[in-house]
Amino acid sequence: MFIAFAVTTGLTLVLFLTGLFVVFTPLPVAMTILRKGMWPALVACAAALAGLVMLYQLPPEPLSFLPMMVFYPVIPLKGVVGLSVIYLFYYLWLGWVVALASRKTGRLSALEPSVALMTLSGLILPVFALIAFAFATKMDLGGDMRRGLEGLFQKMIELQQSAGVEEQNLDLLRSAAPLVVTKFLQILPSLWIDLTLVVLSLTVLFLRRWLPAVRPFPNWPEFGLWRLQEHWIWLPIAAGSLYFANAYLVKSPPVAVVVLNALIVLGAVYFFQGLSVASYFFKTRLSPMFRMAGYVLFFLFSHVGLVVVTAVGLLDFWFDFRKLKKIA
Repeated sequence: MFIAFAVTTGLTLVLFLTGLFVVFTPLPVAMTILRKGMWPALVACAAALAGLVMLYQLPPEPLSFLPMMVFYPVIPLKGVVGLSVIYLFYYLWLGWVVALASRKTGRLSALEPSVALMTLSGLILPVFALIAFAFATKMDLGGDMRRGLEGLFQKMIELQQSAGVEEQNLDLLRSAAPLVVTKFLQILPSLWIDLTLVVLSLTVLFLRRWLPAVRPFPNWPEFGLWRLQEHWIWLPIAAGSLYFANAYLVKSPPVAVVVLNALIVLGAVYFFQGLSVASYFFKTRLSPMFRMAGYVLFFLFSHVGLVVVTAVGLLDFWFDFRKLKKIA
């Protein structure tokens, strides 16, 4: 019991603090719940949160790598600590959501309903915690976040200046900073949803691979054989039509923001369908060596790969690359 608690706490903090591997933070918690039960996982979560708070009690300068410290001192240290704790809680809660949902076998245990419910459940509590923290500390959440992002942008400009970038280009960056921050804050909801989908998917992937005896999500098909139902094709058509109608006819900024967020989330959904197509052909048509080469190429050219895979996922509705309609 103690070993499970210690390993879960340590791995959770290490993954959370690495930055690059932060998306795997829910995995130790989910595995502990499924293998050892809820109590060791609950104690480990409390210990991880307490350990994170203790790290912020040290002098701030040597610990600039800690989450949210890029916003300090634009946002006071108390606010930085609170935001960081909520950020860790978000990942811990996703681990609980996945572990609890993995045992369901009812009507809503199919892939699409499960993912939708896990995404919604994974966001409600962190959003509520964020709002409650802002209310309790009288924090101007929107204003402080904007000032924090503008401060981060200013630090990036200073780095460019020290690297010898021409002053004319720096002036252009400074003038663009408010617009970039505004656009980022507008699409932040969809980016958060997309991040949640990625974290949930990675957690489920490794749980199913590493805990086959537990059989998490028994009603889910193999990823390479998963395909969205036909009616999903109407969502991007409707959202795209509404976006262009608003751009040329209605010209309402709030409608444009809502539709843009919807399109970004839908893009992530079709990206996963494109990954499913790629996974199918990688496993059935390519040797392990060429499969690894494909993964490396995707990683090296990820900015192009994201677009290509998303387009494949969207086109799969018409071309049915895997001929799954005939199988059905």
